[in-house]
Amino acid sequence: MTNGRKEIISKLDLKPSTKKILEVSPGPGVFQKLLRTTVGGEGRIVSLDLSMAMLRQCQAKNGNLNIYLVQGNAQYLPFANESFEGLTITLIFSRFAWHSLVFSSS
Repeated sequence: MTNGRKEIISKLDLKPSTKKILEVSPGPGVFQKLLRTTVGGEGRIVSLDLSMAMLRQCQAKNGNLNIYLVQGNAQYLPFANESFEGLTITLIFSRFAWHSLVFSSS
């Protein structure tokens, strides 16, 4: 499983110079440590999830990684346009009714 996660992250072309990345639907936070390692300590990672229970799991598992946790709906992002240099969406993407709306907002 870890090799699959590394492959996904490598396709994002993230570097330690990446300033801000949005992780949509982090679930229990399985990608967060790898994201933090990839963008380094200076990069800002924001994880957005509709479920407060999932955000609590992220906090419990990765609270030491300095990741901003935001409860919100990915179809109506609570951020200004062009706020992020990178975006990760994993398995939850198939649940979106309007894929184009998600990408137009990111």
